Amino acid sequence: LVLGLLLLFRLSACSSTVGLKSSGRTVVHRNELYLPIDKIEKKTAWFNISIKFFKNEQSGQLLVKQTNDTTTRVLFTTPVGFKIFDFAITPHDFKVLACIDPLRKKKILHIMEKDFRLMFCANDIYVSSKKYTGKSDTTLAVYKLRSLGKSYYWINKQKKGLYKIDNHTFPIGGARVSFDYADSSLLPTIRLKQKGIKLRFELVPFNAE
Repeated sequence: LVLGLLLLFRLSACSSTVGLKSSGRTVVHRNELYLPIDKIEKKTAWFNISIKFFKNEQSGQLLVKQTNDTTTRVLFTTPVGFKIFDFAITPHDFKVLACIDPLRKKKILHIMEKDFRLMFCANDIYVSSKKYTGKSDTTLAVYKLRSLGKSYYWINKQKKGLYKIDNHTFPIGGARVSFDYADSSLLPTIRLKQKGIKLRFELVPFNAE
């Protein structure tokens, strides 16, 4: 069983670079990743959020706010204003300011910390990161970063946009995040699929400052 899981993990990691060519190693700065929150002048964004976990579903509004250069607040409330969770995330810390009891479990909190870090809280600099480019598409850059395991950030250099993150974290298999931009929207619709467990996020933007 262990060997099978290791093989599956190795194959899924390799699949992230199929059709790409290696361009060596590079230093990657956060502004080269084009995270959604970095596009917002006041670093504050509201999303309609839907979370599906097995047969359970919860929806409401999600506030993402960068309160300073190092701290990101993530607040989830229901349509009637009931607080589901409130997290403060820094490069080296994850604080649970509020959370309902069903979610206040170490493993669940660890998964949510990882997922929100992927979507909004990259480090400022990644040193000696692998870079890949498209064999025919010169606008494509893919950075393999040591972000919560190994993460592949897919960038459209021409549009200066992040459109996919492939994360591989053993043993639950990691997550895939897609960023879909409407022509008139500053922020993308964000969809996250947690591999290995039936957890799905969908964030649809409705306000940004």
